[in-house]
Amino acid sequence: MRKLLTLLLIMLSLSGCTAKNHELEQMMTFRASLLSAMGCQFSANITADYHDELYQFTLDCQCDEEGNLYFEVQTPESISGINGSITGSGGKIYFENETALAFETMADGQITPITAAWVFVKALRSGYVTSCGIEDEDMRVSIEDSYQENGLRLDIWFTPENNPKHAEILWKDRRILSLDVVDFEIL
Repeated sequence: MRKLLTLLLIMLSLSGCTAKNHELEQMMTFRASLLSAMGCQFSANITADYHDELYQFTLDCQCDEEGNLYFEVQTPESISGINGSITGSGGKIYFENETALAFETMADGQITPITAAWVFVKALRSGYVTSCGIEDEDMRVSIEDSYQENGLRLDIWFTPENNPKHAEILWKDRRILSLDVVDFEIL
């Protein structure tokens, strides 16, 4: 009888380990939709935190089916109209006047504020999902950008309709960039 009870307790505890994680399924469904689509588009209000100074700007972004990102700066007015592209192998910035974007790199050279939207899309498409859960009615997903010891971690919040609405990019457990995502649409 004791062996049977022990076996029953082990079976019950193991069944909890195999229970479905609905948030993870929801994230994987979103990822599959994104990967099978022609791309996505969104606006991102980005804040870069350099400890002693904050920089804020807004990008309109479009991403193709390969994960290449094309952007145009909307605000602030002093840099609006600057546009460019970012791919896994580099990026290009275009501007017609003497205005230029100059941001110092962050996280030991892993990212700049202008590449935050590309890192966000890259994480959605292929990052390692480490946790999923519900926070204040929204799904919160944590994604590792790489397997590096000091890699980037993204915490991304999704609306109940399964659209990303906010992301934080962390390095060594400190938020260095945040993105408020507006009008995210899979194409």
